[in-house]
Formats: sequence, structure tokens, C-alpha cells
Amino acid sequence: MSAETLRRVADGLREGVELAASQPATSAHVRGVWLNDRYHVVVSTPAALALADWLDGVAILLEGREDEEWFDLDGDPISPEDTHAIGSALATAAAYLGTES
Repeated sequence: MSAETLRRVADGLREGVELAASQPATSAHVRGVWLNDRYHVVVSTPAALALADWLDGVAILLEGREDEEWFDLDGDPISPEDTHAIGSALATAAAYLGTES
């Protein structure tokens, strides 16, 4: 997975929020929407938009450090995907896409 994947998921979340807003609500905060042949439940549109913003931010971080080496707190080299923020974002994107990270 890459920054491009994170952005694709962020865009998908925003598209889901837009589509869900046009659908009848099943409760005060729960809406469902078909997106890319999969049914998504949007529990809270502000939360989905915040998640999309977070994924975009991590994508920027990942791209900005693309050509640099990453180090852990002990000074040992690590891959960007092994850092907590990026690893969490990639795992979230994988869960959204229904794939393994």
C-alpha cells in the first residue's frame, strides 16, 4: 500500500458520505450506501470525514519522506510502514478495502 492508496480510500470515504447524505437514515446517525459494489454503513459522517482527512495527512507524510531513511527510537532503520501512524493508516485503509495490509 502507498500514499496513493490512502488517498483513494480517503476519496472513497468522502464519496460515501456524499451518497449517504442523499439516502434515508435508518437512525439518527446511521446511513447505508452502496459504493463500488460494496455496502458501507456510515455511522457518523463527521467521523468519516475526519478519517478521510487523517488518511490524506498520513499520505502527505509518507510522500514527504519517500526518499529518506526512517529510524526507530534506538536509531535502527525501519520501513515507513512500521511506524505507528503510518502503519495504523495503512491497516485502516486495508480494512476499508477488505484486503490485508
